[in-house]
Amino acid sequence: MSDAMKKLSENMPTIEQSKVPALKTKDIDARNFLLSLIKSYRQTINAVMVHLQEIYNILLIQRDFLDKLKSAILDLTEELA
Repeated sequence: MSDAMKKLSENMPTIEQSKVPALKTKDIDARNFLLSLIKSYRQTINAVMVHLQEIYNILLIQRDFLDKLKSAILDLTEELA
């Protein structure tokens, strides 16, 4: 073990097991509920990000199309002038 790790472990506070309250069933249920809620939010955020990426890609295609259309219109107006 390196000196830094030794110093770190020496300075770590110790927790007396008798002072730590045992988790009650309702605490465990609440913890599990919160964990499942967080997981659900992560999945929702990931799904939204995928849709936003798809929308962004569509907008890029539309911008490219509009640039080509603008260029074609400018070419036509120059020919007509």
